[in-house]
Amino acid sequence: MANQFQVGVIAMPHYAMYSHYGYWPFTHAHCSFWMFFDYLLTSESLWGIAAISVDRVWAVCVPFSYRNCPSYRKCLLASVLSWTIAVAVLLPGFVKTRREHLNATTCDCDWMSEGDEETSSAVVVLVLGEWLPVVITVVCFLITTGKLMRISVNRKKRIAGKCRCILCIILFEDLLDGNLIGERRTKNPAF
Repeated sequence: MANQFQVGVIAMPHYAMYSHYGYWPFTHAHCSFWMFFDYLLTSESLWGIAAISVDRVWAVCVPFSYRNCPSYRKCLLASVLSWTIAVAVLLPGFVKTRREHLNATTCDCDWMSEGDEETSSAVVVLVLGEWLPVVITVVCFLITTGKLMRISVNRKKRIAGKCRCILCIILFEDLLDGNLIGERRTKNPAF
């Protein structure tokens, strides 16, 4: 929730100003601040969703182990880990790019036009910051869904087995009472 709030407070208003005016009306330092947090919050959000997905897989696949680990520790670890990964992926290329354009006379405030193409759109940043958390989330979704479907099928089989047992008991009872199969019971009506 906090990440979405930060996107609403930091990233969206600045982007709205930038797109409304068609140019960056603020300082170069302000641009650097906005660009960093715009990319960081997006990456952290994806890593946060991946952490939640891993938590769900753990809860479904190993429920006894999951219950033994305190919830607040898991939440804190997932949050710190997602922020750390997001910062570690983005910071090196961002610092290099901002340092190269520190004394620029104009400020386009656009990562692709101002940034060094080798670092700003690097495959490492793209893969680790955006693709990897999405792949982790999808794989966790597939594992969780598969496990829940297997649990559901097993429960249906158990319920169907119990229903067959109950039906056999009722039919056997009817045969012992001398009733034919398919006829209504007249002895001891339920209602």
